[in-house]
Amino acid sequence: MLSEKYGFFVEIAECGSITKAANNLLISQSALSKYLNRLENSVNAQLFDRKTLPLRLTPAGEIFLRYVAQGIDLEKQCLSQIENLKEHSVEVLRLGIGPWRGSCFLPQILPLFQERYPFIKIEVLEGVSDTLADATLKNIVDLSILGSPESYPFLDSIHLYDERVLLVGNSSHPIVRQLQLEQMDNPGFLHTDLQLFQKERLILTSPQQGFARTVENYFMKVHFSPIDVLRIESLHTGTYMVSKGNYFTFLPEIVMRSISLPGNISFMSFGDPSLLFPIAFTYNRSTTLSHAAQLFIEAGLNYYNQFSGNDVLFPPTNN
Repeated sequence: MLSEKYGFFVEIAECGSITKAANNLLISQSALSKYLNRLENSVNAQLFDRKTLPLRLTPAGEIFLRYVAQGIDLEKQCLSQIENLKEHSVEVLRLGIGPWRGSCFLPQILPLFQERYPFIKIEVLEGVSDTLADATLKNIVDLSILGSPESYPFLDSIHLYDERVLLVGNSSHPIVRQLQLEQMDNPGFLHTDLQLFQKERLILTSPQQGFARTVENYFMKVHFSPIDVLRIESLHTGTYMVSKGNYFTFLPEIVMRSISLPGNISFMSFGDPSLLFPIAFTYNRSTTLSHAAQLFIEAGLNYYNQFSGNDVLFPPTNN
């Protein structure tokens, strides 16, 4: 088994010390040193730079560790699936997703997915982007749906869709009412100039969320500096505050799928071209995607592909 053959090597890499690794493994330092020498002779390469403390992997060692880790992960998956067959149990997919995206995306995907693949059990972890990225890196989840995947270069990603970012305001606000009058023949979203909202009350989510970083990076790009900003954690809270007062906030286009949106809010596009928010499946690059994860990715891509080439992902319903 790979875990038995190369487990000692992985322990040395994690500890950065033969002495510490030997203590953890409950073997002598000399025995572990001999093991490492035999391993390096078998691959005909030095795997550690012994001149440094803690020990550092050589370029050859980094390559070797990456493939060993992938091999051990595949071995675990193989043994798990064999055990599942013995116990007649199901394959588990641990999925990370943001709360609002989960409320919009999962109802469109999960019922059909679980009907088609009843042997796959989905476990969902909801959280902000940075929390999900950390959970993915630590293998707490197998797969996450994240926005702005370029913010997490330590994860691998599969592009899912580029969603339009929309400005949301109360339909009774004077600026919104004026836009409605000027664009009453426009069948799509109202379109506006972001600079009109320089002095308006804006609601923005935490910078720990990839969506918020995308919006604020755009602010810097177009030299937009709002003077009245309220920070919150929930897009849902922001939307309902907009419905109750003279606030504006930003939402990804997928929220048009929500069945609980207030009826007195209007959605506006802005920018030329419109600001887009990239969505991707992300996973730990040191692991191999499970069969369940691959099937779920395929289902997600098929769902979003139906909107490819359309100007509007979800047609406006209340402007």
